[in-house]
Amino acid sequence: MTYAHEALLYEPATKTLTDPYRAMAGTVAALKRINTPDGYASLAKGNLDIAAYRLTASSLDHADLTTLTNRPVRSADEALAVTTAFLQQLSLNSQVTALKDLSLQCGTSLVRSAIQATLGCDSLRVAGNFPLLRARFAADTTDGSVWHALFQGAERPSDGIPKAAALAGSRSSQLTMYLTMQELLKVGTIKSSSYFAPYA
Repeated sequence: MTYAHEALLYEPATKTLTDPYRAMAGTVAALKRINTPDGYASLAKGNLDIAAYRLTASSLDHADLTTLTNRPVRSADEALAVTTAFLQQLSLNSQVTALKDLSLQCGTSLVRSAIQATLGCDSLRVAGNFPLLRARFAADTTDGSVWHALFQGAERPSDGIPKAAALAGSRSSQLTMYLTMQELLKVGTIKSSSYFAPYA
């Protein structure tokens, strides 16, 4: 358990809300830590939940996430963990976060160095191409599909083995996978389009 709101339980039959960590205490629902988050995956999930559940941001979580993302990854294992967490939250993140904020995440030292080490591509350049590619597809194509197509198309791993698609669907991250099957199928459609290019 990392955050109080994750323990909320509603029983429809009795209309009872169980809130063991008092996540709903006070006049505004706020992000409330139960224990110290374990690195980027937990902090990123908390940050995502702020937007998804309209929680009040915790200054402590924001400060910790900022401190963490302002430094490059320190090992191949950390790079893999950060890249996995980033890709698994990308679909939901694109729904609840403004493009400029998601682009800023792509440009942080931590995310950029992790993706460079794991996928062999530049997340900041990928983010720069998003608006152009997004404009070429109809509204029934989600932003998440476009983001995943861009990262899969841009990756050039040093070992020659593509990883973006597998990591996005991996269960090794603490984050829930938000990429739906429909979005996954659409990624292939985008990548096979005659005007698809991972970089502008």
